Amino acid sequence: MSTSRLLLVPLLLLTMLCTRASATPPDASITAAAVDLERRLIAPCCWRETLDVHTSPTATELRHEIRSRLQAGESAIAIEKSLVDRYGPKLRATLPDNLGYWLFALVVASGLLAVRWLRVHELQRKANRAQKASSPLHAPTSPAAESSLPPLSASAQQRLEERLDDDLALMQLE
Repeated sequence: MSTSRLLLVPLLLLTMLCTRASATPPDASITAAAVDLERRLIAPCCWRETLDVHTSPTATELRHEIRSRLQAGESAIAIEKSLVDRYGPKLRATLPDNLGYWLFALVVASGLLAVRWLRVHELQRKANRAQKASSPLHAPTSPAAESSLPPLSASAQQRLEERLDDDLALMQLE
């Protein structure tokens, strides 16, 4: 080997060591802030998982962007705001602060409506029962009530008997 090549190898090794030493390792506080922010944001490629667990190229790029912006001194709040401005509020994985109050109000209102509906329904059933009980068509008939009917005329009685005989004859044929 030539002398220039022998000198080139240590020079390359020295250059690699210097560049590696100049690249400062990420600060623990920056890493913690990045992980916290990545847990609060949804991956915009599929809108299913948060950035800290999603493995798409888009999520990887956003994680790299977040960490580099934090290392540059930008605050996590400013980074989150700019990403939400870029992708929309759907990017946030956390619920709005006042959503709990709205859900509670919705549950209470639903319960009150259900109680009101049950009361009205029960009152309607009671009214229907009272109406049926007082209606003459639904009143129970007793043998005494049937005997108070006026008697049939002889011709009406004969027609009913003939009709009954005809019906019985038809039933026997079948």
